[in-house]
Amino acid sequence: MPSSNLSIHVPDPLLASLSPFNIMWATLFGEVRGEPIEGQVGVANVIWTRAGKNADRLQAVCLAWAQFSCLWPSLDANGFANVKDFVQTRMGAPERLAPSERQLRLIVQGILGGDLLDNTKGATHYFASYIPTPSWAHAPAEVTARLGKHIFLKGVA
Repeated sequence: MPSSNLSIHVPDPLLASLSPFNIMWATLFGEVRGEPIEGQVGVANVIWTRAGKNADRLQAVCLAWAQFSCLWPSLDANGFANVKDFVQTRMGAPERLAPSERQLRLIVQGILGGDLLDNTKGATHYFASYIPTPSWAHAPAEVTARLGKHIFLKGVA
């Protein structure tokens, strides 16, 4: 998940039209909806840290090319379809939200409101622990936390 290119390539106009809150919520839905809460909070913190703790930067961070594969149909067709369905059918219908989707919404509220602490110790990147270590995750990168099924790092070159 290298972060050198944070220009928006707009994987889908629907995603590009979302508010900062909702793009972060949709990204979390696609990335960590099945994770334990500490991993969900960790990924939310990485997104928030990469945005410079500025809501106006969330869209640029979340929609940067290949940063979150679930937002790109060419990288993860099933993940993208799940995110798009969530945005179209449940995001605006609170009565239809599953408990896990409500939990993700509360995490976004907590991160943006400053009520949830950074459990990643300033991590700017993460990867799933069940995949081989990506080339960008080697030194000088430093592992800051292991939460859920993810390994969190900072100092990625």
